[in-house]
Parts: sequence; structure tokens; C-alpha cells
Amino acid sequence: MRTVIKTTALLLCLGSIDTARADSVATLFSTEGTVQTSQTSGQTWISAKIGQEFSVGDVIKTGPQSRAGVRFHDGFLMRLSQRTTFIVRDSLKLNSGEAHFFSRGSKNFPTVETPTVSASVRGTEFVVSAAADVTRITVIDGGVEAENQFGKVLGNKGDEIIISTGSAPISRAVVRPQDSADWALYYPAIVSYADIADVFSSDTSLQIPPGSPAWKQAVDDAAILQQNGRADAAVERLESASVGAGCGLYLFKAGLLLSRGSVTQAQQALDAAESRLAQAPLAAAPRLNSAIRSTRALIKFVSGDVDGARAIAINATPAASSAESFIRSYIHQADFDIPGAQREIDEALAGDPNSQSLQLRRAELLLSDGRINAAKSEASRAVSSGGESAYAESLLGFATLMRGELQDAKSYFTKAIELDPAFAPSRLGLGLALINGGDLEAGRKEIEHAAHLDAQYSLYRSYLGKALFEEENEALASKEFKRAIELDPSDPTPFLYRSFMRLSQHRPVEALEDIQDSIDRNDDRAAFRSRFLLDQDASVRSTGLAQVFDRLGFSELARIEASKAINQNYSNYSAHYLLADAYDGRELLDDASVFEDLIANLMVPVNYNSIVSNDANNPAGLNEYSALFDRPVTRYKFLGNYESAAERFDGGPSAAGSTGDLAWSFRYNFTFDNGFDDLQINRLHTLGHSGRYQLTPSTRVIWEAGAGWLRDDQDDPDDLEIEQTTDSYIARAGVNQRLGDSGGQLIATIGTSNGDNELVNDVSRFFDAVNEFEEEFGDETNVDPGADFEDLIEVERQIGQGEFNETVGEVQHIWDSNAVSFVTGSNYTNLHGNISQTFTFSDGTSFEESRVSTDRNLWSAYLYSTIHAARWLDINAGAAYNSFEFFTEDNDITLTDAVETVDKLNPKFGAMAYLGDLTLRAAYFKQLTRAFQGGTFLIEPTLIGGFNQVYDDFPGSSFDFFGAGADYRLSKKTFTGLEYNYRDISSEITQPESDLDPEGDFGLESEVDEFNEHRGRWYLYQVLGKRISASLDYSFTELERSISKNSTTTNVAGLGVNYFDTSGFFARASGAYRYQRQEFGGVLRFSDHEEFWLLDAVLGYQLPKRHGAIALAFRNLLDERFETYRSIRGESELAQRLSVNLNISVNF
Repeated sequence: MRTVIKTTALLLCLGSIDTARADSVATLFSTEGTVQTSQTSGQTWISAKIGQEFSVGDVIKTGPQSRAGVRFHDGFLMRLSQRTTFIVRDSLKLNSGEAHFFSRGSKNFPTVETPTVSASVRGTEFVVSAAADVTRITVIDGGVEAENQFGKVLGNKGDEIIISTGSAPISRAVVRPQDSADWALYYPAIVSYADIADVFSSDTSLQIPPGSPAWKQAVDDAAILQQNGRADAAVERLESASVGAGCGLYLFKAGLLLSRGSVTQAQQALDAAESRLAQAPLAAAPRLNSAIRSTRALIKFVSGDVDGARAIAINATPAASSAESFIRSYIHQADFDIPGAQREIDEALAGDPNSQSLQLRRAELLLSDGRINAAKSEASRAVSSGGESAYAESLLGFATLMRGELQDAKSYFTKAIELDPAFAPSRLGLGLALINGGDLEAGRKEIEHAAHLDAQYSLYRSYLGKALFEEENEALASKEFKRAIELDPSDPTPFLYRSFMRLSQHRPVEALEDIQDSIDRNDDRAAFRSRFLLDQDASVRSTGLAQVFDRLGFSELARIEASKAINQNYSNYSAHYLLADAYDGRELLDDASVFEDLIANLMVPVNYNSIVSNDANNPAGLNEYSALFDRPVTRYKFLGNYESAAERFDGGPSAAGSTGDLAWSFRYNFTFDNGFDDLQINRLHTLGHSGRYQLTPSTRVIWEAGAGWLRDDQDDPDDLEIEQTTDSYIARAGVNQRLGDSGGQLIATIGTSNGDNELVNDVSRFFDAVNEFEEEFGDETNVDPGADFEDLIEVERQIGQGEFNETVGEVQHIWDSNAVSFVTGSNYTNLHGNISQTFTFSDGTSFEESRVSTDRNLWSAYLYSTIHAARWLDINAGAAYNSFEFFTEDNDITLTDAVETVDKLNPKFGAMAYLGDLTLRAAYFKQLTRAFQGGTFLIEPTLIGGFNQVYDDFPGSSFDFFGAGADYRLSKKTFTGLEYNYRDISSEITQPESDLDPEGDFGLESEVDEFNEHRGRWYLYQVLGKRISASLDYSFTELERSISKNSTTTNVAGLGVNYFDTSGFFARASGAYRYQRQEFGGVLRFSDHEEFWLLDAVLGYQLPKRHGAIALAFRNLLDERFETYRSIRGESELAQRLSVNLNISVNF
């Protein structure tokens, strides 16, 4: 009886054959061994060639120990096992043998005929095994309905349907359905000729002595055939001389059988080898036994049973064969223990230095460790000593791809495919190279080939998911990520990549769950390290993580994860981007955010994501387009924001792109601000450009330039009337030079900025207001009885002109290792300014124009170290030496020129401990704050013990810092933490002398102001469901100043709730209670306090396919009116009345 498998799969299928392409419906993409085709119904056979096209009626046949891969033009893939005959028809006919069907893109599936059953397949991956009397269908993904004249049965994912002649179909569950395709897997060759050398002779030259048995000569012949890619002929040669053969022949035969997926036959050969161990030479027996056990472990390892492989191969004794070294290295690598894997191979190479397979495995491990040049040299040495191989060419391809040499990489991968079309890594490499070159569809197809050729390797499924996600096919991408997790639940890669996809699907809670799973699989150290990072796509990881944490309102988690990652590996530019995002908008941390962003920009490879990461028109919180692959792309964006309270509108267009070794962006922004109560009108125009270029594989340059024009008019009937114009520009450049594989990297930056300012200030109304205040409130506020405001000489008008120029340069060396990391560097800053002022007094007199020139020079040298004392403990220790020179020159004779020099050594100490779900942080350091007027910032490290050391204080301030904190994950849905820090701040304040007399001297005086700052923070984050998250936090700040005798204590308690809908709509409601008490000393001695609630709400919609968002925000819903004292610098401005904000972000 004829069987028809008629599939109506959701995604896997050939569909009706397009008549326009009826002459060609499929292409051969892979062959191993003997693969033949016939266009005459099997009457005449010819050898099939890679790239051969098939039409309806063609027959494909595989011989013993042979396999073939076919891609149908409709998108699905088919892999044929050995001894299989397949007929291409409208209904595909599998007469005998086995076939593995796989697809993620087709809409229909053709009819498949076998001898015993009719079935409808609703799945994307299944295996059909056909014989004359029985058919087996194993569903790896999807569902199957099988029917014949005796009955029908429905089988789901994980079921095997058995249809015997004359019987109804039956279905049963199987524990590991993927084992049905074990014949289609890739089993690396681990048994070398040296492992069986003693079987032939004690002579290490491995020559077969005269008079040796025929089976020994057969093994020698088989080794040559294997080297030429003819494993099928090699097996045939061994079988021809198996009579009386010893252990070595069967061991060698097992390896050959595995290379073609014949697992059952290989197990039988291993059994035969083991039974003949007693006959082997005494000296060779331990090595042969070791190789047998290692080959058994390899079978378990490739099938996904890493624990089973570990139980066989890992023990306290040294490896007794190169095969044992191989399998141990694979197991160590699966456990993310690259040093352990390298140690196994190095020990094996010490005993067999000329082994090409060991040399190539060492090159692979060097590549995994990021030592690209050493890996390429080792692979080239292996080719020189042992000849070409697909393994070697693929390693050379990956090394050149990681160096950015795209065309050379393609050539290596293409050569590898010519040598072995079934070698999956070369397909992955070519796919990545094609995508990086701009051909996403062709690259995705090659990655599909890799996933089909090695169907149980999780990583290929992760990368296929990435490619589908990049094609905006998120449904199919989800299937691949899920399949990757099923194949290897311990791999962090699919969890991390799936989190980005779930974020784009408006599922941030589930994205957070995936991030945590990724972290858990990275030993709770950081959320960035995935197993295979050859496409240099790490910059998108920080983008995704930052958006997840921001969307949920869990900002502290971002800072903690970034701190852990930077401590583990300072060169991790993704972590620096994440930390920059975590700092952005935080009180006193604007400078630190720019520091971290510049550090990341100097480290990140050239790609689209890196060029938009520091775009000034790229605010956090709006859905942004992020590419998972580094490929040529150009995108355009428009941002717009309107705020009703200040009648402020800002926005503008930008464009960014990358192609090959170049990435670039251009942006324009316009701001119109009418101010509160129409008191202040601002007009600001800014232009910006940035770029990156990869000069050589080891040298990368970046640059950035910008210009701004500001017009500021302020008119307060009760205070001041000011007109101000400012023109400014900034330009900076940087370089990243890699110093070989173990020399670290050298980064440097230089920048300059310039600003011209003119201010016309009518201040008479200010003194009127002061006198009115004294008359009305003097008694109540305890005004100093000695104060007489009427004696003050009132300044009617001030005209000031100023310009500044700032130049900054810095060079830094970064060196990371498993034991310790060092960051050393030096920087120089020069700030030159000129100020001229003219004052007109109320009595009609005027003060002649005063010109003041100032120069600030700061030179610093620093050394920071991170000692990785244990897997759970990092210790930070370092120091910075600062030499600060301040020079003031006044052209008016009443002022005295002044030069001040300060030299200071600032020690730095900190530690972070990772105790499971608990992270502890502590730091003590001294720091000097520099003046950065134009944005030309430095790249000195900002983190000590998980605490920031770069604050937006007054220029020239210095402080001592102590801080301690703890962060705890109560569950995957609950997070809490607290921290306290104290700063003892010294800042030099320059101000007018206390006695103002137009007939006497008019000068400036300097005083040292002391600040004592106490800060504390507690937070609790809670996931309330798949669509809801909540945050509760409390913070306090206490600031005391010595000169003014003022003190301010601020307490803030906040609550926020976020809602996310998978349709793209989102909402947020938040409330904060604020209590602030101020104690004023000096001339005005009184105390005051403010307490109020601020309620905010946001409604928004994220555009499909990551193309932007629209958000409507309501700030200060209760329309509270209040006055607050802002701390030293940088505290966020509070909305002092009801304000409605509209934010729009669109990219295409």
C-alpha cells in the first residue's frame, strides 16, 4: 500500500510548485560520500554536485555512510541519511531511508509518499524513516495527523507515530525526539592516528612495519582516505580487512562512522574494539581504552547529555589519549571554562606537538578567548603542517571576520564549504559575513543550513532566531529561541537574545525574566557574556538591557548589573553603555554619564548601534530601533517634544548609518522655550555630527563635532531683565589601538570647545525686591539687626561679555586578565577664559570696564586595578595624582593677580562581593572635580566598588567619600537594596568683596566652603504580573555649608506602577511625597520647610516593528505650587505647576 504524507504545516512546506519555476524546484547544498541523481527514473545515475538543481521527477540516492542536503525553493530544507532514495514530485516520495525536514519560512508542504501511511504534518521540524513494512514519523516541533485505511492518530511535539503494514497508526511519547535525527548531527573527529600508533609499531614514525597483518595496512589506507574527505570509502576499506582485526581498526572505524552520523554502527564498532583490548600491546592498552571511553562520551556530548559525558570523561587522572583531551576540552568549554579547555589541549600538544587536530582545537579555543592573532597564527601553522581542511579554513575565516576583514573571511568560509559542504561552522561564518556585508536574506539562509546540518547545536538556533528577528519575523524568531533553549538550557545566549525580541513585543516583564535567566547562566556575574560573539553585536545588548530596566522603572538594577560587568571585564563596552544610561538623569551624575558614554564609544566596534548610542537626539525611554546584527544600514529619525507649562518645544531630525568600516550620524535640534509665566524666552539651535572608521583591524578612530546658538531673554517684573546670546562649538576625536592579543588596548582622546557669551542685565528691580522683603518680613525672619539694606549701592545695569576655550587630552591603557585588570592613564585639561563687565550704579556713577582673564590647568595621572580575588569577590585599588593650577589676571589696577597651585594624591579603594542573590558594595576614595565647560570630557574610570566617583560639583572641588550598599534579589520578581554614602566636600568660592563702594576698591575675594553631604537610598521593585510592575523607593539628602551656615534636609518617598499591553499601549502612574527643611544662617537667619505631593501619569503607544513611540505625560497633576532649594548642582528640575508633555519618536 502506498503511503501519502500530505502536510499542511503552518510554516514548513514547499507549497504548490510555481509553474514559472517548474523546471527547478530544489537545489543540492550539501553532500557527503556518494550522492547520485537520476533524471531517468533511476535507469541512469550520475554523481550529484553542489549547487545542482532538481526538477519534478528527479531521483536522489545516497550510498553507505553518505548524506545529502537539499533546499527547496519555497524555503524548507531536507537532509537525507545514508542508503536513502527520494523522488522529487508534486508529492515527494521517500521510498526508503530517512529524511529530516526543517523550515521556518514556507507556507505549505508538499505530499510525501512512503509505503504505509497518509499523514498531515502541522510542524516545522520532523523526521521520516521509511522501510518496506513500517514508517516512523518523529515530530520534533509541531503536530502530525497520520491516517491509513485502518485508522488515524494525532501526534504532537515529542511524539513518535509508527505505521506498520496492515495496521492502524499508533502514537507514543518519546523522551528525546531529537534523537531520531542523531544521524544528522556533527561529531568532531577526536581519535587521532597517534592514539592507535602503538598498535602498529613502537616506532613513533607511525610507519607500518613489513609483514604486518593486512588489517593494519587497511587502517593506514583508511587514514589517507579520511584525510581526503572520503569517510565512506575509508569504512569500506576497513570492512574489507576486518577478519582478525585488532582493537585499533574498530576504534578507528567508530570515528569514521560517527563522522557520517552512523551512531548505532559506531557503538557496535566500539563494543568490538573494547572486546579486543586484551589482545592489544600492553603499552597501547591504556591509550586505546581511554580513546574508547572518550568516543562514548563524545556521543553523549553531541546528543546533549553533557552530564553523561562528564561522568565518563572527567576524573582526577591525566588524559591518557588525545581523544580524552579533546572531549574534556569540549566539556570544559560547555561549562564556560575556557582556561580549563586550553589546559587540556596544551597538555596533549606537549606529547604530540605535530597533531593538526590538536593545533586546530587550540586555535579554536584561542579564538573563543578573544586572542584573534594567536588563533590565526595557530590555524595557519596547522594548515602548513597538515594540509587544508574545512575546520582550519573556518577558523581562519572567523579570525579574519573578527578583525573586520570581510572579503577575506568570505573567501575562507567559501573554501571551507568546498572542502566539506556539511561542516556547519563554515555555513554559520559565511552567513555572518554575508549579513555584515548587507545581504541579510542570503546570510539567514546560510545560518539555516548550519542549523539543519547540526540540528542539535543550540547556538545555531540562537543565531537563526537573531536573523529572523532582524527580518522583523518575530514569530519565527521566537520558535528558534525556544528550540535553542530546549537543546541547551544552560546556554545564556538564547535567553539574552529573546529578551530583546520580547522587549520589542511590548513584554518587558518577560524580557526581564530572560535577562535573569541569562545572568544565572553566567554565574550571577553579568548579563553580557554569551557563548559565541563573532558578529561583534554586543553594543545592542546594553541598548536592550537599558530599555528593559527603564521600561519597568527598575533603574537601580541597570546600575548594579553594569557595575558587576565592568568589574569583571573593564573592556566590556556594553557595560559602559549600560552604566551611562543608568547615570543619565540622576542627580549630580550628568558628567559621569558622559564619561562612561565616551569610554564606550572608544571601545565599541564600528556599527550602526554604536553610532546612535550617543546621539543627542536619542533619549532613553522611547522605543528605539536596534539591529542585532552588524550590517550596513541607514535609518532616519524624528524626535519631537512639547511641554505646556513652559511652552517649550524641542525636536528635530537625524540620520545615521553604517557601511563597511564607516559609521556616521548627522542631527539637528531646535528648542523654543517661552518659560513659566512668559518670563523667559529661549531659542536654541544645535547641529551635530559623529563618525567612526576602522583604519585597520587593530586601529579605529572616532570623531564628533557640534555647534549651538542660544538666544535667552528673561523679563521678570519683580526681579531681573536679562538678554543673553551664546555661540558655542565642540570638536573631539579619539583612537583605539589594540596591542596584540595579550597587550590590551590603548585608547586616547583629544577635544576642544569654545563659547562666546554676551549678557545685558537690568538688576535694579532685584534690590527693590530685597528692600521690600526686609520691610515686610524682617522681624519674622530674624534679620541681623546690623544689616542695613538701604546702605547698599544698587547696581542698575550690568553688561558682560565672556568667552572660554577648553582643551582636553587623555591617553589610557587597558589590560584585562582572569586574575587582575589594570587601567592606567594620564590627562591634561586647560580652560582659558576672558570676562569683561561694565556696571552702572543707582547714583549715576559707573564702574569702568573690568577685564579678567583666567587659566586653569589640570594634569592627572592614575592607576586603577581590579583584583579578581575569587569568583565571588572583586577588589578595587588605585590612586590618582592631580596637579591643579589656577591663574587669574585682572587688567584693572584694583585687582591683584593671583596664581594658586594644588598638588594632591587621591587614593581609591573598593570591593564588590557576589554572594548568590546578594551583592555587597563598599568604597572609600578621595576625588578632585574638574571644570568641564564645553562637554570635552575625560575617560578616567568612574566606578570604585560599585560607587560613582565623578560628580557635578563646583570646578576645583575636592572631597572624601565613603559608601556602602547591599542589593538583594528576593525572587525573580522582587528586588530590594539600600545604600548610604557620605562626602566631605571642600570648594573654593570666589565672590564680590563684602564692602561695595564705587569710590573705593572693587574686588573679588575667595573663601573655602565646606560641605557635609549625607545621602541614603532604599528601593523595592516588584513584578506584579506579566503586564504590571511597581517600584517603591525612599531617599534622603542632608547638606550643610560652612560659609553661609545653611543646611538643607530633603526626604523623598516615591511609588510607581507601570502597565504594558502586548498591543503596544503602555501607562505609568507615579507619586512622590517630598519634605524639605532649610536652615538659613548669615545675614538672614531663619528656617523654612516645604512638603507636598507630586503625581505624574504617562499614556503611550509603541509603534510596531520597533519604529518609535508616542507618549503623553501629565506632570504635577495636583497643580502644586512650591519652592525648593536645589543642591550643589544637577538636581532634576521639578514641575512647579500642571504640565502636559507630548513626546514623539519615529524612525524608518
